[in-house]
Amino acid sequence: MKFCGVLLVIIVTTHINVEAIPLSEGIPLDQSQTETSGLWTATLTLPDIYSPKPLLSASDSGFIYGLCHLATFSFGSFGGSDVWGYVDSFGNDYAIMGVDGGVQFVNATTLTVLNKITAPRFGICGGTQWRDMVNYGSYLYCVSECLGTNDGLMIIDLKFLPDSAHLIKTLPINPDGIRPSHNLAIDTNMGFLYIQGSFTENQAVYIHDLSDPENPTFVGQFGPGGGIHDLYVMNDTAYLAQGSTPLFSIWDVSNKSSATFISSVNVTTGGYVHNVWPSGDRRHVATTEETPFLSLKVWNMEDIDSIYLVGEYLAPSGLAHNVHFRGDTMIISHYESGIRIVEISTNPASPKQIASYDTWPISDNSGYSGAWGAWAFSPNGYAYASNGNGQLFIFQEMSGVVFDTLSGDTAFASPGDVARVDIYVHNYLPLRIINIPFSWAGPTGLVFDSASKAGLRTEYFEELDELSIDPFGKRAAYSLISSLAETSPDLDSGAGPVLSLYFSIPNGAPNTTNPITIVGVNGVVPGLYGKCFKTAPIIIAGAVTTCPGCGGCCNLPGDADNSGDITISDAIFILKYIFEDGEFPDCNDKADVSGSNSIDVGDATYIVKFIFQDGPDPVCGTTGL
Repeated sequence: MKFCGVLLVIIVTTHINVEAIPLSEGIPLDQSQTETSGLWTATLTLPDIYSPKPLLSASDSGFIYGLCHLATFSFGSFGGSDVWGYVDSFGNDYAIMGVDGGVQFVNATTLTVLNKITAPRFGICGGTQWRDMVNYGSYLYCVSECLGTNDGLMIIDLKFLPDSAHLIKTLPINPDGIRPSHNLAIDTNMGFLYIQGSFTENQAVYIHDLSDPENPTFVGQFGPGGGIHDLYVMNDTAYLAQGSTPLFSIWDVSNKSSATFISSVNVTTGGYVHNVWPSGDRRHVATTEETPFLSLKVWNMEDIDSIYLVGEYLAPSGLAHNVHFRGDTMIISHYESGIRIVEISTNPASPKQIASYDTWPISDNSGYSGAWGAWAFSPNGYAYASNGNGQLFIFQEMSGVVFDTLSGDTAFASPGDVARVDIYVHNYLPLRIINIPFSWAGPTGLVFDSASKAGLRTEYFEELDELSIDPFGKRAAYSLISSLAETSPDLDSGAGPVLSLYFSIPNGAPNTTNPITIVGVNGVVPGLYGKCFKTAPIIIAGAVTTCPGCGGCCNLPGDADNSGDITISDAIFILKYIFEDGEFPDCNDKADVSGSNSIDVGDATYIVKFIFQDGPDPVCGTTGL
């Protein structure tokens, strides 16, 4: 059995089957809780550890990415708007969502509801309570089209988290005392705040200096006639989505008192150009139109004077709301199609969806229910989606190279002995459940005795369940479970034995090899389960070889240091044993990998060739020790 560690990231080309775990939609009653405060009620539902949603997908490279649904919070049934994220100095993650009558804070790390800061909820915002927010360091800035308590630019202090967030003050968005605004952006590299303004030429955007974050200073305004709906600003370059005009434009705002127009693009489909966001390398920019059946569009802007459409994407609901880029990955709030994660690094002309979660399973129409906001920029892998009906969804992003193996070793034993065959797992993501069905055959007449996890990677697992046993058909199935109640940790990524199988060798058995095959038994298939995924691992069969005087100590030939794996440390162990009076092998036959009936330099060389030059597999020696 050969494990190549991180080298697999380079060489893996095999298709890996990764699928969702198709179990109940129900939420256990004891996993829901309700908190009430004033005008709002927060209800938390935790999904069963087996999610019914299709969470992970796999590419032919073996790389997987997915959203693991951790919890859903319900803040009433109305008023949900945008969502943002924040990480405090202790490493805690927070979801910040616009809800009915306020800005709600939730500790995503602990899945606990924190305080809500009252925000305006009446006036010109009508039947929807728009709220957009973005942070600059430990300060959160929020705007709304509504009027009432705390209207205008809200400045919220986040440095007292995880205890609570505190409103510092509210301010007009411009010197004329205007307070409503639909959207805002912060150029975090330059330290300036940009707020969507009026529909009058040169007043579409108001600029504020954040040198003193608690006291923003108005420094300028700019913008096209007809106004804008949404904006993004980075490194003194502003991207404006101009709504019903319909176009998007790009501006140089290095001179805050006199912005310079750079370029604009007519979106010829004639929808409402709702938002705009550039890719991380600024080679592409994406736009949404928030118009039924008009696609999200990806534009090539490598030549800023000749921007052209290169790709399009639209989920089944046919109505995309907002798009944000993280590198070459688009984070999309797609109304009734939920949150969608789409990448363009492979081919910008054909954006590829790599993950999704349906936050509105009720229907999939081109209506305005479902995901309003989506955010996935946490360094700790948290992602959030917000529904207009007041629901907040918290996810953990999961990604990695998956080339998992489930394999048996070859045991050597004499007639009349008991052979131990260890089943090994090499996993790249933490595992909660390991299903191992197997059969045994061969002319020796092996008798299966028992299974054990003692002394193995899974020794701490709470359960070892016998799912099926058929001694006459020579097959059985076991399941290893870390903890259904989540009181024990999942199995960390790594390699090593997880289950020992014991077989009795009849007296007088012939000298032969008897295969131990990992194969489906009575509906139980080989599988490695995480909290939100199942992988179908690559299977490698084991065997029991009988021979007089073999002994039974060699359960993994080549594992001279008894670490549970074959690595360069085994070759070093042999050399130290020979030349430096090093530690004796616990089983000579493990170190006699060449089968020469002695332990010498040739065995160390044999292991090195096996690991690095695709040499032959190690064998168990014949010393019987």
